[in-house]
Amino acid sequence: MNISIDEIKENLAFAAGIMRRLPAVRVQGYNCSWPKFCMDEDDLRNEGDIWLMPLPEEITIMENILSWLEFTSFENRRIIWLRSCGMGWKRIADRTHRSRSGLIRIYNNGLKDICETLNLPTNEKKTTLTVHSIRLRV
Repeated sequence: MNISIDEIKENLAFAAGIMRRLPAVRVQGYNCSWPKFCMDEDDLRNEGDIWLMPLPEEITIMENILSWLEFTSFENRRIIWLRSCGMGWKRIADRTHRSRSGLIRIYNNGLKDICETLNLPTNEKKTTLTVHSIRLRV
């Protein structure tokens, strides 16, 4: 299976969209006293943008896609994820205190690392993952 950098970008954007649809983390023990209501088909057709919970299959796909980020360094991982969430280069530059051109270089190198690792034969992927995890612990 050969996967291109553009396909990696699309899959990461898909994973970010799924993560956005997950319910917010809330404090245990506090409940809403408002009753839950159900919408019928007419209400659903008239609504423009509806927030729907992701399916379990979509969450599984998202988790698999997010595991690809382990194939690159922490610095690259952070920038790739911020960009996948739709954040612009200016905001990422302000957040990370780096230049836009440096961020683009780091982003492209990280995507290249992921692409190269995913296109390796299956038995070589595990050793690459181990090397990256050891490098991150040091």
